[in-house]
Amino acid sequence: MRHPKIFFFAVLIILSVLPGASQERTEPRAPRLQGIAPGTRLRCGRPVIRWAPVAGAERYRLQISGDSGFAAILDQADVQTTSWTPAALAVGSYHLRARSVAADGYEGEWSESASFSVLPPYPAPVLERPGRDSARIRFRWSDLGPGVVYRVHLAKDADFRTIILDELAPGTETLLAEPAESGLYYVRIKAFDGIGCESGFSNVRKFRVGGFWRSVCKPCVLGPLAVLIYLLAR
Repeated sequence: MRHPKIFFFAVLIILSVLPGASQERTEPRAPRLQGIAPGTRLRCGRPVIRWAPVAGAERYRLQISGDSGFAAILDQADVQTTSWTPAALAVGSYHLRARSVAADGYEGEWSESASFSVLPPYPAPVLERPGRDSARIRFRWSDLGPGVVYRVHLAKDADFRTIILDELAPGTETLLAEPAESGLYYVRIKAFDGIGCESGFSNVRKFRVGGFWRSVCKPCVLGPLAVLIYLLAR
């Protein structure tokens, strides 16, 4: 070989520019999932998964499965951001995991999986027949569990186009003051919680206020009626 030194330096230069020749590959670590704790129970909506940026990661791969071994992937995404919202999920139990992916496509280890479940929406409460308590109307309904608040609507039309009372009740019953105006009234309720989940409206109940005797017993009628009775009795 006529120029061994030149050949030797050429080999060093080639080796220095080859991928992985001058430095050891760094495997990007697994993301630490946030926004969904193990055992989370979702009544409505979808989980928003977040994590801190991982050094050396160009993107992240996330998977959701119905089994802990991830044999059947139900939803998967590759994202460059540090958050992901999966597609809507049916009622059931799920497992979630994520991994970091480097710019050259090298994939890091999977994160620890997080389990969560999706619950069915709240059923509509069942409203019982109204009862009377002095000058108030009592309403009771089925209990949908802790942390649930109920919205009570009172209207004079069965379609509730004009709601004359809209109030919240923390328990499973309420007392409404009897309306001053005679006529037929309609009541319905719905349930909701502190995270935005709500039920449909209950069955509608109706009650009547007043009638003939109530109109007769008004002060503006009692006076002339008493005078008439007195004159007739003479």
